[in-house]
Amino acid sequence: MHVSPGVVAHYREKHGTQMDIGQAERLLPAVLANPLHVYQGKKRTTLIFVERYDGHYLLIVPVKCMPDHIWQETLYITDPASFEKRGWVRSGFLYAREG
Repeated sequence: MHVSPGVVAHYREKHGTQMDIGQAERLLPAVLANPLHVYQGKKRTTLIFVERYDGHYLLIVPVKCMPDHIWQETLYITDPASFEKRGWVRSGFLYAREG
């Protein structure tokens, strides 16, 4: 997966005060390999990977998926109540981890 320097700068600047960026970045491989849920984003080429960040928040990782490459769009945390209000969540998940 490709992550551009601009994307890293964006989430570090915009979301860095909301979470421990180091922790989120360390979770990233596991989130992509074995997410809690995967949702279809607003665009047909975007998948939303979701994992528990801690006891209060979810880590959200939107990924653009094209035939010849994939890249991370951003990463952020959100509380479950706000998460459930998203349109793509109400549409249902594409994948749910068992257990």
